Amino acid sequence: MPPTRKREAESWTVKTHETNVAVLTIPGALNRTRIFDIDAQLLARYGLDQVDVMGVSWGGAMAQHFALQHPRMTRRLTLIATTPGILMVPGNPAAFTKMADPRRYVDPDFMAKHFKTLYGGLTASGGTDHKASHISRLKPPSPRGYVYQLMCMMGWTSLPALPFMKKETLIMMGEDDQI
Repeated sequence: MPPTRKREAESWTVKTHETNVAVLTIPGALNRTRIFDIDAQLLARYGLDQVDVMGVSWGGAMAQHFALQHPRMTRRLTLIATTPGILMVPGNPAAFTKMADPRRYVDPDFMAKHFKTLYGGLTASGGTDHKASHISRLKPPSPRGYVYQLMCMMGWTSLPALPFMKKETLIMMGEDDQI
């Protein structure tokens, strides 16, 4: 590891919680490339030479980016209801405009009104109301975090690189996926 990267790795603060979730505090600004370099260093720190990478929605886009940036560390890839980025063709253009609206996180009435546009027609199955369950679990990002999330995806695409990715990849999506 280059000396500057080694010093950076030594400056991390890692707190492990009872749920086996680690919170990593990293000084300085982050971008996609730096985030995945840090991820790779963290994996190496714990002796993980190769990992299976999975992502859902925008996390799937980030999983693609990790796999492209660190191909030797990526064994397999699972992409669920995701996108190749800015060059995607949305299933329903109306869903795209609702997805970018931060009210979907903070306004249950907005989410209830636009749930079908965002997530498709399935709202109840086996006695479970998926719409109410989803809305009750929403945790809004901070305004700054939401802006950073949008900025992170702005201009990003994996589409030109996908034909060259030689990883075993499982792609999953719902039949009625609107996005």
